[in-house]
Amino acid sequence: MRRQDRQAGRTTRRTFLAGIGGTAGGALLAGCIGGGGSDDSNDDSNRDDTGDDGPGGETGDDGETAESRLPDGPVPETCPAYDGVDRVVCYDAIADVTDAVDAFLDPSGRTLTSRESVEFTLRNGSEHTLYTNFYNWNVHKHVGGEWHHVAPRTVNQPLMMVPGGESHTWTLTVDNGDIEDGEPVPRVSATEDVALAGLGGGHYAFRARGTLEGHEDELAFAATFEFDAEPIALTPTNAVETTYWDGETLVAESSRGNPDGEYDRLGAYELSRVDTPLEKARTVITEQVLRNEQLRDTLALAHQYDADAVRLEEYDGTRPIFGSQTDGVVAFQGERFEVRECFDRDLPQEGASMRVLGVISVAAHSPLSSLPKLTVPCGLPADFCPLRVWTTP
Repeated sequence: MRRQDRQAGRTTRRTFLAGIGGTAGGALLAGCIGGGGSDDSNDDSNRDDTGDDGPGGETGDDGETAESRLPDGPVPETCPAYDGVDRVVCYDAIADVTDAVDAFLDPSGRTLTSRESVEFTLRNGSEHTLYTNFYNWNVHKHVGGEWHHVAPRTVNQPLMMVPGGESHTWTLTVDNGDIEDGEPVPRVSATEDVALAGLGGGHYAFRARGTLEGHEDELAFAATFEFDAEPIALTPTNAVETTYWDGETLVAESSRGNPDGEYDRLGAYELSRVDTPLEKARTVITEQVLRNEQLRDTLALAHQYDADAVRLEEYDGTRPIFGSQTDGVVAFQGERFEVRECFDRDLPQEGASMRVLGVISVAAHSPLSSLPKLTVPCGLPADFCPLRVWTTP
């Protein structure tokens, strides 16, 4: 086994304050409304020709509208309702009255195409310092009426700041390169140049966050944009070296990991089609799947081979196996799949058979809870631990 995206009429400051103060996704900074905007407020001279609020195609030189490649589906009316914040300052709601807001995220354009860039500038027009973290930007995609987090996967946590009257800019570029040919989606950790791969066309939102000096509210500063591109295909990574059938299960061997590594152990990532109700499954979109190499490989292979069960075997040195505990049911493009992970002690020797001796409940404070992770049989909750042995012929 080998190793495996401006409205025409302008709203006045007074009507804006009366109408938006209590709406979600467009909240102002209560107690932080300045008398005017900063010198670098968002006038038209600061925007691309792509600055367009509405969905649809771009207008060409001949005045005709080019065909958009954006997917069909509902267009988001506002920014996501981000977790862990008290207010969301959504540019879509305040675009015409930014002089009434002390701090906001200012996009240079609202439509992006592959290998082009769009800037998102966090402007602090107040006299106070805005405490933030330039690593803590966020990209969500709107699919099926819901927002789904896409990137980044991890965030460094230094305390940074934007002094009063100043700003900070992130430049977002999308280049899918060879992702559809099997290249993995690289992790991105950046404070200025955000180069993302593995994105298909659609409606997205970019977010920053922070707290103004002298105020307790944790604020999200966001703006939506469109990525005008074709959908991205789900393909397995080029780490899949071998596939074969073991009964009704498609087995794939991966080149990731080091079979001779001191801490590496042979693991398996198993996926099977199930009839679990959709409301009990965790919905994932292609852009999310592409960022989990094991889920990407098994889902792509299940579709490619029309397999009801896929087992991906590869070596891994992380704890828990593959770096996370993702056991459970996921919903992808209308289908449900159960995912389970295991490591070498759960993999049978050739010719071995398994007997489940019993099941015990493991409380969080129990000494058993500190034992190495064991695989949970399908259908049992995560706090159950299987007692089983492999018996050889």
